Amino acid sequence: MKFLIERNKLLSCLQKVSGVVERKSSQPILSHVLLHITSHQLRITGSDLEIEISSVVTLNEPAHSGEITVPARKLLDICRALPDDALLAVELNKEKVILTTKKSRFSLSTLPVESFPKFQLSGKELEFNLNSGFLKDMLNRTFFSVAQQDVRFYLNGLLMQIKENKLYAVATDGHRLSLFSSDIDEGIHNYEIIIPKKGVSELQRLLDSDDFDVELHVTDKHLAVNSKNFTFTSKLIEGRFPDYNAVMPKESKIQIQIDRDDLKNALNRVSILTNEKYKGVNFQLKIGALYLSSKNPEYEEAEEELSIEHTGEHLDIGFNVGYLLDVLNHIPAGKVELSFVDSTNSVLIKSLDDSYNCLYVVMPMRI
Repeated sequence: MKFLIERNKLLSCLQKVSGVVERKSSQPILSHVLLHITSHQLRITGSDLEIEISSVVTLNEPAHSGEITVPARKLLDICRALPDDALLAVELNKEKVILTTKKSRFSLSTLPVESFPKFQLSGKELEFNLNSGFLKDMLNRTFFSVAQQDVRFYLNGLLMQIKENKLYAVATDGHRLSLFSSDIDEGIHNYEIIIPKKGVSELQRLLDSDDFDVELHVTDKHLAVNSKNFTFTSKLIEGRFPDYNAVMPKESKIQIQIDRDDLKNALNRVSILTNEKYKGVNFQLKIGALYLSSKNPEYEEAEEELSIEHTGEHLDIGFNVGYLLDVLNHIPAGKVELSFVDSTNSVLIKSLDDSYNCLYVVMPMRI
């Protein structure tokens, strides 16, 4: 097995798969990547047994076909340390992989190819295509609400649901909820899956700024996303995602409209003097004005006054400022609408200048 490849091509390919490679594992093979070479193509695969990512690059010159495993972190560090214009010759010599450039030579150990884990997908139940930019936007708008190591394991992932010709993405940690919805082509039958948090994070990283089509293949245990440059496969979380419609506020008695940046900047300022543990900010609504305030155990206080468009009664309510800023950081600039029921119920937040249909729910807190 032997091939030539530009340093930048190899580095880009390795960076796509490096996120799932285990640095320290009871199985040494999980710290390796699998290199599969055909005449004009190199495919690099990394796996942590839950997620598998393969990245493909075209070789400029014909290569000797074969498969090897290489320590991922060492190969990545070597590529980063080489000059941008370096050309690497990669060759298997007995049980070593030899990498050479004009002035450098490296010898890396290998492990048997047969011991490298490979996902076996069977029983495809659903297949459809999406635009990569659309898919990335959908994940970006909801991912921040996924729970972190919650005992309710189904909350540690993102729900992707197809229902009545609509595609939904939903995430919640029990304190806030993000909901994205969009129309999709007819003919895709109803289905829902829960993608684990790490899987969503890795998929976001793979979906770069270029627009291209990706194919989604869903089975009862796996999600596979295929493009011309990569293949992503993740195990799914088994379980039943809670009924998110049950927590959506049904009737709002109080509504305010305000510029997103004005609200975000004011919240950033008052957050400076919040209690570091609870991060509570008080909202006091009066006709035409919103008063924000915070205080901490050192008896320090911050106050902000904002002009608003207000409908309904006066209101006094508290929130975790981090949850509100997460929402405001993931919606476009322009006017936002906050809808309240009373001081004990969640707020519903949406952008009035968004090309997507996104709703956000944040639970109140006592301050």
